[in-house]
Amino acid sequence: PQELRVVLAHETAHGRRRDPLVLALLRLFQTLLPVPGAAVLVQEWRAAAERACDREAARNVASPGRVAATLLRVAQLPAVPHPH
Repeated sequence: PQELRVVLAHETAHGRRRDPLVLALLRLFQTLLPVPGAAVLVQEWRAAAERACDREAARNVASPGRVAATLLRVAQLPAVPHPH
């Protein structure tokens, strides 16, 4: 249950920050206006967004250690195939 709260808090933070919209816009701009190094900037933004959501989850539901342990456990789960 605590792990589920951590994951939900982390994902809710992405929604609150509007990260999916920002990422879609960044990818659109990257496609329409290719700039050298744009892919690196998008990767850096994504990493910063993940860290921000981790911090918010830690503040809201658990310690930073619990958030880290939960996210490591989630990363070890087998990938779910995407329906086409």
